[in-house]
Amino acid sequence: MKTFFFLMLLLVVSNLVAQSTDKLELLRTEYETCIETGSNLKNCASSYYTKINLILNDTYLELLNASNLKEKNKLSVDQKTWTLKRDVYFKSLLAEAKADSEGGPVTDESEMSMFDQKAEYLLDRIEALKNKVTKK
Repeated sequence: MKTFFFLMLLLVVSNLVAQSTDKLELLRTEYETCIETGSNLKNCASSYYTKINLILNDTYLELLNASNLKEKNKLSVDQKTWTLKRDVYFKSLLAEAKADSEGGPVTDESEMSMFDQKAEYLLDRIEALKNKVTKK
């Protein structure tokens, strides 16, 4: 019975990972289409980042909900560590953009670049979380 439950859980989680991958591919296509218009590029990047962040949150919660107590504790510690690293990285992106602006306001181009880099950082985390699912 435990084996059956584990296999069912694995099937559900694997399905969620596949759905997440489909969402990411669709979102990437949507982002590329927005960028190709040549207007509101910063808004395209901001929207893309925000949507990636939502997918990351969903992915984390799905993995957390599919985990036993020991795995939840480990995952929680891992997520807190990652969040601290993310915050440091994001602050460094902002500092770099401010330095590039030489005391003036951060340009739209710099902000777009920051959103792109932030989104890539989140995508790496989504991939790492998916790998945790497949290792179960």
